[in-house]
Amino acid sequence: MKNCMHCETPNPNGWFYCKTCGNKTSEPKFTTNMYMMSELGKRTDVEFSATTMDKTIERAKKERGQQGRKFWEGKLKEFNKGRYA
Repeated sequence: MKNCMHCETPNPNGWFYCKTCGNKTSEPKFTTNMYMMSELGKRTDVEFSATTMDKTIERAKKERGQQGRKFWEGKLKEFNKGRYA
Protein backbone atom coordinates (compact mmCIF):
# COMPACT_ATOMS: atom_id res chain seq x y z
CA MET A 1 0.00 0.00 0.00
CA LYS A 2 0.94 3.63 -0.27
CA ASN A 3 2.24 5.87 2.44
CA CYS A 4 0.17 8.61 4.07
CA MET A 5 0.06 11.65 1.79
CA HIS A 6 0.55 13.98 4.79
CA CYS A 7 3.20 12.41 7.01
CA GLU A 8 4.60 9.67 4.70
CA THR A 9 3.99 6.98 7.35
CA PRO A 10 3.67 3.50 5.76
CA ASN A 11 0.07 2.29 5.49
CA PRO A 12 0.38 -1.51 5.00
CA ASN A 13 -3.20 -2.26 6.11
CA GLY A 14 -4.77 0.31 3.78
CA TRP A 15 -6.48 2.34 6.49
CA PHE A 16 -8.67 5.22 5.32
CA TYR A 17 -7.33 7.52 8.05
CA CYS A 18 -3.66 7.60 9.08
CA LYS A 19 -3.01 6.12 12.51
CA THR A 20 -0.16 8.61 13.09
CA CYS A 21 -1.49 12.01 11.97
CA GLY A 22 -5.25 11.29 11.80
CA ASN A 23 -5.71 12.70 8.28
CA LYS A 24 -6.97 10.86 5.20
CA THR A 25 -4.18 8.68 3.84
CA SER A 26 -4.84 9.38 0.14
CA GLU A 27 -6.74 11.56 -2.28
CA PRO A 28 -10.32 10.47 -3.03
CA LYS A 29 -10.64 8.29 -6.12
CA PHE A 30 -14.11 9.62 -7.01
CA THR A 31 -15.24 13.24 -6.95
CA THR A 32 -18.45 15.02 -7.81
CA ASN A 33 -16.71 16.50 -10.84
CA MET A 34 -16.13 12.98 -12.14
CA TYR A 35 -19.83 12.23 -11.65
CA MET A 36 -20.87 15.33 -13.59
CA MET A 37 -18.65 14.27 -16.51
CA SER A 38 -20.27 10.80 -16.62
CA GLU A 39 -23.33 9.91 -18.67
CA LEU A 40 -25.54 9.82 -15.56
CA GLY A 41 -24.47 13.33 -14.61
CA LYS A 42 -25.57 14.65 -18.01
CA ARG A 43 -29.17 13.48 -17.69
CA THR A 44 -31.71 16.25 -18.14
CA ASP A 45 -34.86 14.13 -18.31
CA VAL A 46 -35.36 13.87 -14.56
CA GLU A 47 -38.71 15.28 -13.50
CA PHE A 48 -39.98 16.05 -10.02
CA SER A 49 -43.65 16.06 -9.14
CA ALA A 50 -45.80 16.28 -6.07
CA THR A 51 -48.19 13.44 -5.30
CA THR A 52 -50.35 12.50 -2.38
CA MET A 53 -49.55 9.66 0.00
CA ASP A 54 -52.78 7.89 -1.01
CA LYS A 55 -51.78 7.81 -4.69
CA THR A 56 -48.29 6.59 -3.81
CA ILE A 57 -49.69 3.76 -1.66
CA GLU A 58 -52.19 2.71 -4.32
CA ARG A 59 -49.46 2.65 -6.99
CA ALA A 60 -47.17 0.60 -4.74
CA LYS A 61 -49.96 -1.91 -3.98
CA LYS A 62 -50.72 -2.26 -7.69
CA GLU A 63 -47.05 -2.81 -8.58
CA ARG A 64 -46.56 -5.37 -5.79
CA GLY A 65 -49.71 -7.18 -6.86
CA GLN A 66 -48.46 -7.42 -10.44
CA GLN A 67 -45.04 -8.64 -9.30
CA GLY A 68 -46.65 -11.25 -7.05
CA ARG A 69 -48.91 -12.46 -9.84
CA LYS A 70 -45.96 -12.80 -12.24
CA PHE A 71 -43.95 -14.66 -9.61
CA TRP A 72 -46.66 -17.21 -8.88
CA GLU A 73 -47.53 -17.67 -12.57
CA GLY A 74 -43.87 -18.50 -13.19
CA LYS A 75 -43.82 -20.95 -10.29
CA LEU A 76 -47.00 -22.62 -11.58
CA LYS A 77 -45.49 -22.99 -15.06
CA GLU A 78 -42.34 -24.57 -13.56
CA PHE A 79 -44.45 -26.94 -11.49
CA ASN A 80 -46.65 -27.97 -14.40
CA LYS A 81 -43.63 -28.38 -16.68
CA GLY A 82 -42.12 -30.85 -14.22
CA ARG A 83 -45.40 -32.71 -13.79
CA TYR A 84 -46.37 -33.15 -17.40
CA ALA A 85 -42.92 -33.49 -18.98
